[in-house]
Amino acid sequence: MQSDSTNQIQSFDSVSHFKSLDLGKKLILNQYFEPEYGYGWKIIVENLIKNLTPFKFQLDSIDDSFGILNVQFTLLTQSHEIAILREIHKSLTDSRSTCATCGDLLSKYHASIGRLPKCNNCFKKGVGGTGTWLDKY
Repeated sequence: MQSDSTNQIQSFDSVSHFKSLDLGKKLILNQYFEPEYGYGWKIIVENLIKNLTPFKFQLDSIDDSFGILNVQFTLLTQSHEIAILREIHKSLTDSRSTCATCGDLLSKYHASIGRLPKCNNCFKKGVGGTGTWLDKY
């Protein structure tokens, strides 16, 4: 029998999670925007959006490409570009040291290019699939 936390991880939907966030009035989403990230990075995404809501720009994508939280955007004005880049860089850095499956901070992790970082516990249990693009199929 699976634990509640394992069920929560496996049933996590990043699109529904993102829609539940308060985006503010200045943040514009690309018409094809569909976020894709794991349960373990939901806090990182929440903090990112909270810190970016004061700025006016277009969010093009948030996904877990290349084993990190990859954020792509379009500047609508030149103001605040450094602040926006700092927040995005912080989320990228945080994602490197956070298990994409459960959200635990990593002391030692199992990752390689194109593979999501996993803590030892998730790696040993096999929770969250392989951590590669094959999990999408």
